[in-house]
Amino acid sequence: MVSESRRRIEVAACELLARHGYHGFGLKALSEAAGLPYGSIYHHFPGGKEEIAVAAITGTGTLTGRMIRQAPTDVFATTTTIFDFMVGKLAASAWDDGCPIGTPALDGGSDVETIRAACASAFEEMEQAFAGMLAELGLSAQDAGELATTVVAAYEGATMLARVRRSEAPLHTVAAAMERLIRVTFTEAGLPNSEAAAAETRPSGTGSSDIDKGMPAVDAAPSVEARVVAAAAESTGNVPEVGVEQ
Repeated sequence: MVSESRRRIEVAACELLARHGYHGFGLKALSEAAGLPYGSIYHHFPGGKEEIAVAAITGTGTLTGRMIRQAPTDVFATTTTIFDFMVGKLAASAWDDGCPIGTPALDGGSDVETIRAACASAFEEMEQAFAGMLAELGLSAQDAGELATTVVAAYEGATMLARVRRSEAPLHTVAAAMERLIRVTFTEAGLPNSEAAAAETRPSGTGSSDIDKGMPAVDAAPSVEARVVAAAAESTGNVPEVGVEQ
């Protein structure tokens, strides 16, 4: 089990990374944000700032991947809700908070190898989860992988535009474009491209064949919006045992 103090450090690190990037936050600010003594930081993370950032970034990627795998296979609703979550997050933070993976990827990922590798791994986790959902709906592995990469890249780019423009418009625009792209891809592959038809393709699935065995069954879960928003919120505000897989 991860201690409560370690969890608080990782949650605070996610928030600071999302807002300031890797180089933009220090351990004093982290100590204040976590509400813990400065010495407690090094007790839980002897490697200091770099170790903390890697844990927070990796944990965010793992949790987001689980969220996508856990979501019902209405790929259109899942995609839209992910973008809508970022709209709410940015608006609530006065356009200051970004993505705990994307922001440090730009600030630190180019000159700190461990941060670059953690960001790359987290993005890959997100892509693989989304590709798994698409593949189970019938797309080929290649098409699913390429489309998943496009969606993740579009999400991160739209987040950056929304932050600098202080407007939710880029996220809404890109979300609609991704929905059209998914529909076109399904049509070209000769697959159903409506929400109902897609749901019928696999009504009791989990979004990916390699989902963790401990994940709850989709049929017993809340709505897609509730599941996506709750899991995404955890990645920045209440990370559950995010360090377990480190």
